[in-house]
Amino acid sequence: MGSTSNVLKLKNRLTALVVDDAEVTRRIHVQLLMNLGVDAWDVENGKKAVDLCQSGEVFDLILMDMEMPIMDGPEATRLLREMGVTSVIVGISSNSMEQNKQLFMNAGLNDYQEKPLCADKLVPILRDIDNNY
Repeated sequence: MGSTSNVLKLKNRLTALVVDDAEVTRRIHVQLLMNLGVDAWDVENGKKAVDLCQSGEVFDLILMDMEMPIMDGPEATRLLREMGVTSVIVGISSNSMEQNKQLFMNAGLNDYQEKPLCADKLVPILRDIDNNY
């Protein structure tokens, strides 16, 4: 079977925010989302993500790195949920330790994926968001 990326046909215009301190990772994830037909923004830490949402920006999907300076993923996710943000938040990490994953999930994630992200991991998430739009 080939990649699922070319079979994704979105009914709605989706927006996503990529939150990661690694510039290369942000670029890759933004490009991946754009290739799938999603409008993508990016910021380098959780505080900037919280500030952006506080300013009124709304995203259908937030890809949140776990470990970042200034404000990490679990803290940012917790604050976003406390603010009433209903975006689908997917935690992204290269740290596969179960206790860290559970801590992150408990902060309010909808899903958790290990790096590296690929179209095969994102397509089902985007399809679900699109179908429940």
